[in-house]
Amino acid sequence: MGEGRSTAGSAATPWPGERSDVAVLDPDGPPGVAFIRALGSRDVDVHAFSSSSRPAGRYSSHLRSLTESPSLLDTDRAVDWLAERMSTGRVGLVAPTSDYAVFAAAAAMEHAGIEPPAGVPGNDALWTCRHKGVVAERLAAIGVDTVPQRLPTSLDAAIAAADELGYPVILKPRTHVGVGLERGGVVHDRSELEAVFREYPIEGADRSGFARDPDLGWPLMQSFRAGPGTDVISVAGCLGPDGELWSVGGCRKLAQWPPGAGIGTLFEVCEIDEYLDLTKRVVAATLGHGIFELELLVDHDTGSRFPIDLNPRAYGQVSLEVARGNDLPAHWYRLATGVELD
Repeated sequence: MGEGRSTAGSAATPWPGERSDVAVLDPDGPPGVAFIRALGSRDVDVHAFSSSSRPAGRYSSHLRSLTESPSLLDTDRAVDWLAERMSTGRVGLVAPTSDYAVFAAAAAMEHAGIEPPAGVPGNDALWTCRHKGVVAERLAAIGVDTVPQRLPTSLDAAIAAADELGYPVILKPRTHVGVGLERGGVVHDRSELEAVFREYPIEGADRSGFARDPDLGWPLMQSFRAGPGTDVISVAGCLGPDGELWSVGGCRKLAQWPPGAGIGTLFEVCEIDEYLDLTKRVVAATLGHGIFELELLVDHDTGSRFPIDLNPRAYGQVSLEVARGNDLPAHWYRLATGVELD
């Protein structure tokens, strides 16, 4: 199957209020399949690109084509490949279906001299919310508390940081781009910290990330807070360029794997009205605008609400939101093109 071609705009004036093809760079994951279904069913030309010959999304009747491409884990190669195709119009909009897809698209547009369309954040905004240490600094500047954290770059520094924060602590990547599926874990004492603290192996280069933070491979350390009085609440939506929430929904995480610091595996819908003001402040101060998922650690005993993760993209349970009417793919498409889908 062949490559897609953008139906609107050029490198100088991308997607000016007209329909555009959409590229899904990771059609093997749940968010990629959700975007193929949600947009392709509305007559948007959706083209998939993958290093796998049989990603799950290839079997969707709403997909126009599947083309071989470099693995997104090989960050620099994927960015160069994508920049060349975006500059020649062979790839249009890139669906925000994973950290790797979002950051590859932003870096490719920057390398190709393409201004992001309205509603699609550029590389600077994505760096702000891709790096958990930078997020904490930005939120502290607007008076939003975050979970206490440190950025050690040696075992001695990590031991000192853990003693200061108090055990247990959680180790996690500063950013997920470049470290594959690594999600970190909970550390309960010094001996355990000495056994597990190390620099994460980087899968493929990430020159733009390391140019901003040469210590990108070292883990971030946070206080670990969990218990019967705490919840992880996911607030997902689209923040418009004028600061209005175009759409929003939320759910509570019930289970994750591995326990304590893993990927959510079970969710239930919950009310989120009390979190919306905080959500708008956090997203506006970091990402600016666009599609997002904000994870909040809520302590019901103290009333504390700590932002713990901001994803400038769709996420694993996005089909839950789409199914109940919070159609994030359609809202993202409207932000990027100015076209409102039926």
